Amino acid sequence: MLQRGSRLSVFSGARKYDEEGIPNDVEVIYTFVGSGHEGKYRPTMPKQPPTEEAQGDVEFAGKFFEWLEEMLKQGKYPGHAFEVIPGGLNGVAEGLNRLRSGQSGGKKFVYQIGQQARE
Repeated sequence: MLQRGSRLSVFSGARKYDEEGIPNDVEVIYTFVGSGHEGKYRPTMPKQPPTEEAQGDVEFAGKFFEWLEEMLKQGKYPGHAFEVIPGGLNGVAEGLNRLRSGQSGGKKFVYQIGQQARE
């Protein structure tokens, strides 16, 4: 439940964000991945906060991902479980079949693009 005077960070690529039910005294802050790449909001984004709010996003994103890389190296965040499916892109069908049959077990499937199919 949102408390009075709190801030809500919204991550949305949707064409429309429904603010119904959010109290008037809650500050809504829009977070868009594109501003971390380009330093500005795209014209197609559903809400257009002031351009000044995107200033510094590229620098912040760069520093954040450097920090995250270090945390992963130190083992502070284990990352998501994954399984390498052999055969490169030829293994995609196998991965899709595993997904359809519920055999992913919460793992991400990784395909090594340069790898040749095993015969």
